[in-house]
Amino acid sequence: MMPPAARPTDATAHGTPLAPGPGSTTTLIGFLPAWRAVPAAAAAGLQAALEATSKAIKALEETTKAAPDPTSKAAAVTAETTAKASAVAAMSSAMAAFDMHMCAMPSAPVPAPHGPGVVLQGSSSVLIDFMPAARQGDKVVETLGGPDPITGGCTTVIIGG
Repeated sequence: MMPPAARPTDATAHGTPLAPGPGSTTTLIGFLPAWRAVPAAAAAGLQAALEATSKAIKALEETTKAAPDPTSKAAAVTAETTAKASAVAAMSSAMAAFDMHMCAMPSAPVPAPHGPGVVLQGSSSVLIDFMPAARQGDKVVETLGGPDPITGGCTTVIIGG
């Protein structure tokens, strides 16, 4: 079955709607801009950067959990918070040319929003503005939150591939 087309304001599994986008300025689906995935050529580089960021953050989270005393824990929390803020800023810059979702769901153990994310794999057969069309079920990969599937879409427009 072919899934519905995704647009800004369509729901994601983390409970936040796709936003801010911007979405396509040339293609409207159900009166909203079409949401697009990152082109394959750029997706590989972004995926590698996201994986490296995830590994670094996980290591800092483990350090925070393993801190033996309050002073060490405070230092670990500060390092983790700083690293998460830096990761969000760096990935926001790297993703700025694409339809970017900002997830407000907090990550744990140090609360920080999941932050920016993009769809790395969309339709292989439908391009919008030279970018793959995003659909319901495609995953927004977030800087601090991992995959966040798109759960909404325009049911009157279905997209294959």
